[in-house]
Amino acid sequence: MGPFTPEEDFSRVTDKTEAIRLTRPGSNLEVLIPSALRRRVRRAETPDASQREMREAVWIFSDSGFTPAPGDRLRDETKVAWTVQAVTHRAAIGCWECKTLDLRTAHRLDTWTDFYSARWSLDVNGVPVPTYEIARSGVNVKIVPLKQDKAEAFFVPGAEIFFDDELNPSPGDYFQTPEGLRYEVREFYPKSGRDGISRCVTILVKE
Repeated sequence: MGPFTPEEDFSRVTDKTEAIRLTRPGSNLEVLIPSALRRRVRRAETPDASQREMREAVWIFSDSGFTPAPGDRLRDETKVAWTVQAVTHRAAIGCWECKTLDLRTAHRLDTWTDFYSARWSLDVNGVPVPTYEIARSGVNVKIVPLKQDKAEAFFVPGAEIFFDDELNPSPGDYFQTPEGLRYEVREFYPKSGRDGISRCVTILVKE
């Protein structure tokens, strides 16, 4: 048997390879990888082993002249974005091996929303008024209702909203659920670290 050549032999070592796209948050980098091998991370039997396998994967693909880096996203054919945690160059076979995490599953981002961005203009009286445009459809979030402090006399219902998409919400923007609940952004805290997620403090707006 000759040496393992990723470009030629992927079809022999797995039932299925798939095309993925590599993107780098904060840049215009987007690379199509036509043939990538996905391997689940096998764990010893523990209470959460099956759940951990669902949210972790190792991707192997040919070295075609670019260098993946921790923090990059690998988007698979089902539109799941896997965040690169660690990168190894397998020089002997001309491949990159990327350990990745599906942050959507890991952080239980189980609510589907649309994100609307406010565009501000002045009315005839010079008062700023917003016009809303849908900026991103299908943002997966986790909604955690704010708890009321018993000493707070004028409590406004709201929630902390956690998400992984590359959004930069501003006050006045809002997330809307399929049920029509509208959460207007008050504060935005960007993610820190490769496996962190972003967070917004919002209020629930009643139409």
